[in-house]
Amino acid sequence: MPFYDELVSLIRPELLILMPVLCFLGYLIKNKTTIASNNIPFILLGCSVFLTAVWMLGQTPITGFAQAMTLLFSILVQGSLVSAASVFAHQLYKQAKEKPNNTP
Repeated sequence: MPFYDELVSLIRPELLILMPVLCFLGYLIKNKTTIASNNIPFILLGCSVFLTAVWMLGQTPITGFAQAMTLLFSILVQGSLVSAASVFAHQLYKQAKEKPNNTP
């Protein structure tokens, strides 16, 4: 899984805790609501960006416009990476759990 390792290495270590949170949230959405499965990654993306913003805004003092724009960019990138890694990890789990298909 070198791709997955590279993806996770780009995420700030303190934000990695969001991955299991998003997996659990995705599980709840899939099993407890009537939301279509193809919409779940978009919902998780929004939740991830929101939670990343809450954490990063609480940790970073903003002193100017340039710093605010840099922080906004970091929030969007880190939130996107966390949700992508979470969805990717879930898909790896699903594929590993499936029985192999014998058709070529």
